[in-house]
Amino acid sequence: MIKISLLFFIVFLGFVSCKPKEEKPDEVDKSAYLEDKNPVEVMVLQPTTFTRQLVSNGKLAALRKSELKFRISEEIASIKVNNRQRVKQGSILAKLNKTEFQQKVQQVHSKTIISGLNFPEGPVFDHSGNLWFVEIKGGNLARWNGEKLDRFDVGGTPNGAMVDRQENIWFCDSERGEIRTFNPLQNSFNTVCNSTVDGNRLIRPNDLIFDDQGNLLFSDHADGRLEPIASICVLSAGETQAKVISKEKYFTNGLALTGDGKTLVFSETYRQQLWIASWDSLKLELHNERLFAKTGGAPQGPDGIAFDEDGNLFVTVFNDSAVNIYSHEGALLNSIQTRGIRPTSCAFDPSGKLGLVVTEAEHGEILSFPDFGKGLPIFYG
Repeated sequence: MIKISLLFFIVFLGFVSCKPKEEKPDEVDKSAYLEDKNPVEVMVLQPTTFTRQLVSNGKLAALRKSELKFRISEEIASIKVNNRQRVKQGSILAKLNKTEFQQKVQQVHSKTIISGLNFPEGPVFDHSGNLWFVEIKGGNLARWNGEKLDRFDVGGTPNGAMVDRQENIWFCDSERGEIRTFNPLQNSFNTVCNSTVDGNRLIRPNDLIFDDQGNLLFSDHADGRLEPIASICVLSAGETQAKVISKEKYFTNGLALTGDGKTLVFSETYRQQLWIASWDSLKLELHNERLFAKTGGAPQGPDGIAFDEDGNLFVTVFNDSAVNIYSHEGALLNSIQTRGIRPTSCAFDPSGKLGLVVTEAEHGEILSFPDFGKGLPIFYG
């Protein structure tokens, strides 16, 4: 019994030892995978046209922008451009229905605020609200405070008037060929300029304004009715000789600057037209001089001019009983009729009380059009 049991045990161990070995899952063979390759393109650099596309995250911003708006509030009649359309300088983008504005002009009323004057011209308001002007044939500077009229004999023929920061009155003396000043506090006159840097005498200085740097811009009509000998000049602040910036015109006259001081408009009376140009007040240079508008009124034409606060240009047309109103593009918007045939100049009351003020020579009076409100602020030297 012992032998049989031992044999069975040995046989059982044999079976146990011969049991198949349990297989393990195959391990991942890393060597079976190829390495990622980043091929590099090699090229010889040489000058050529670059046509590859640049991809960048971010926002694009324009370096130069223009804010476009109409100078008057009216219904838009038509839009002349499409989205993304390329436009050129001078292109018409849209047009307004100007019916309401034209009706407003037709309904304006005027009143005579001063009468009995001897060829008035050159109205301008000082810092205290006094209205100054000249009497060309009377030889006077005149000041009106709303009630009282004071006259100051200049001993010459005054044309145009302007006020500086010190309340001095600047005026052209066409008889003496000079730019002169008047100090109301001291009741004294002073000659500032009578020649150009070229050594030529001024002939018939006529109208004047200041720019944003205190330079004086003025016209010298030089009796240029039949010959193109008139000019526009600038007298730099603190200097005594003027520089000619535009020439070969027929009887230059009124001047006006836009609100930013960078655009000048002036009258050429005996060609019945207005000129416009870019003004550089630092370099004292006039650029891109071009025709702005034709005014009519032959044989005379545009005289004094002024901008309203919307940028419309008001132009007195001498010998035509009219004050024409032009858009900033030079389009005729409307016309105001004056009682006399000879409106000579115009200005806006900064307070808005008198509105548009017009000097008229036939009847020797100054008219007020209160409905037109204020104008663009002028520059004081």
